[in-house]
Amino acid sequence: MNGAFLKLRLEIETSCPANIWSTMASVNSTSIVSHMPNQVAADVAGETVLMSLARSRCYGLGEMGSEIWSRLASPVRVSDLVSQLNLQYEAAPGVIERDVVQLLSQLAEEGLIQVS
Repeated sequence: MNGAFLKLRLEIETSCPANIWSTMASVNSTSIVSHMPNQVAADVAGETVLMSLARSRCYGLGEMGSEIWSRLASPVRVSDLVSQLNLQYEAAPGVIERDVVQLLSQLAEEGLIQVS
């Protein structure tokens, strides 16, 4: 799956203005992340679709985004999540961490995950 993580930052599909990501929530390797309570999510054709009732938006996660989403059912430290994914997938050094942090930042900005 070489290069699969390069696509993560493109996997959230919304009707947001292009500048929505300029104020991303602060997520780093020491952050602990998890689903927001009562988050609406469904599996559609093997991929996760999220619904933000507060924002009236749907978000489609690709294969890798869906896998990451499934690992957020319980609180997890970002560095631990990245370590697990590094063992499972091949990518250039730093690519998985960069893309995971970016995806989690986007999810946090949209109010779909908790960050502590």
